Amino acid sequence: MSRVAKRTSAMCGCALFLASCVSRINVTVTPPEARLSVENASGGESVEIGLGSASIDAELLAQRSIRVPFLLRAVLPGRAPLAVLVAALPSGEQSVVLSLPLIEGLRGDDEAAPNDDEKSEQSKESASLSLRVSNPAVWNQTVRSVLEAERYLSQQEYDRALAMAQSMQEKTPWLAIAFVLEASAHYLKGDRARARVALERATTLDPEDASSQQMLRTIDQELGLPADGATPSP
Repeated sequence: MSRVAKRTSAMCGCALFLASCVSRINVTVTPPEARLSVENASGGESVEIGLGSASIDAELLAQRSIRVPFLLRAVLPGRAPLAVLVAALPSGEQSVVLSLPLIEGLRGDDEAAPNDDEKSEQSKESASLSLRVSNPAVWNQTVRSVLEAERYLSQQEYDRALAMAQSMQEKTPWLAIAFVLEASAHYLKGDRARARVALERATTLDPEDASSQQMLRTIDQELGLPADGATPSP
């Protein structure tokens, strides 16, 4: 494989969330009676994966014909259901604890409502896993845009991928993957400087994304920048 082909393969691999290391999400839900299921973000049947807890990795998804990005659901009668759009498996192993709050009006007299600290912690847990979306139309459109941009990258239609990524940024400026896709398009067009700017934004929005961090280090090495990304002194 040529150097250009290797570079293209590596960058598309990052954009498509492919990873060579073990990638696993260990999910625990309270109450433990909650049913966990996954389904393709583009639609289809929901497949149950456990009660109260489950380990999600590439093998489990492949066995159930689920591909990234996918929707993770936690459901229990009497509790508010939880739906989380998982845009990528983590690099390595990640543990997440989620909680299903009681539906208002069904809370017993002896059950206290969650305080602000508990609500804040739950919000952080959901965010650390991925993007939690309350409106299905929002995540449906987001997934379609991500898949379309990735298709353009794989077909080497970099300008179209770039336009799609920038359109996503206007609608969802907090979504790191939109800037990762922009970086991939710029890089594959040979514009490392602009790719680096987009990646800096992506890593700011999602500092735990190892793929983006690795892409940024690769570009810094190719640009001859020090490890911190600062411009070398003359």
